[in-house]
Amino acid sequence: MRVVAKLRSGWERKRRRAESKMRQFTVILVTAVLTATVTVFSMMAISSNPLPTGADVHASVPIDVMKLMRDAKDLPNQSYQAN
Repeated sequence: MRVVAKLRSGWERKRRRAESKMRQFTVILVTAVLTATVTVFSMMAISSNPLPTGADVHASVPIDVMKLMRDAKDLPNQSYQAN
């Protein structure tokens, strides 16, 4: 009877260790899947293009920056302290 009890307790210890390892594996697997999912969705959100291809806006006439600067009037004066 004692031998059977010792064998059962040994089997129970092995079963508990196996269950513990399976729980650890499950937790690691779930964590990895969640991390991968969050990474994929965040990369998709970062790299998504809000404007479809070919929706670039072009000016019909080139902008003359020098003329804009010459014609600018009543602009506020700004000064700064150069150290």
